[in-house]
Amino acid sequence: MFWVGIIGLIIGILLSPKINILSLGDDVAIGLGQNPEKIRFTTLMVIIPMCAAAVAVGKNIAFVGLIVPQIVRKILGEDYRRNIPCSFLLGATLLTFADVAARMLLDPYETPIGVFTALIGIPFFIAVARKERG
Repeated sequence: MFWVGIIGLIIGILLSPKINILSLGDDVAIGLGQNPEKIRFTTLMVIIPMCAAAVAVGKNIAFVGLIVPQIVRKILGEDYRRNIPCSFLLGATLLTFADVAARMLLDPYETPIGVFTALIGIPFFIAVARKERG
């Protein structure tokens, strides 16, 4: 899992300028000499193993992988050169704080970490869903 994450992060950082161009639209990307289909395919080939490894190891805390990039994008904007590494770091930080809170809340018992990630994620996704509908 560690190496999948590290390799995926490195490739993601290397692809981020092309993903930025692709976010402007296919016509602009083609005009700038990029191949949108190749960029999409390469990005998917990086994302799929990372997601599979995260879900296999993390199970219900993989939900953080959906929350954190959205939060980072709201804070930093649309520049994926910054968003990819910041999402990586914020996700690790969020899970560390959630784990500490889960261990301390009902000491000596441990609350499942998924409870804390859901408490953070559910309100955020409700807000995103409302914004997209209306």
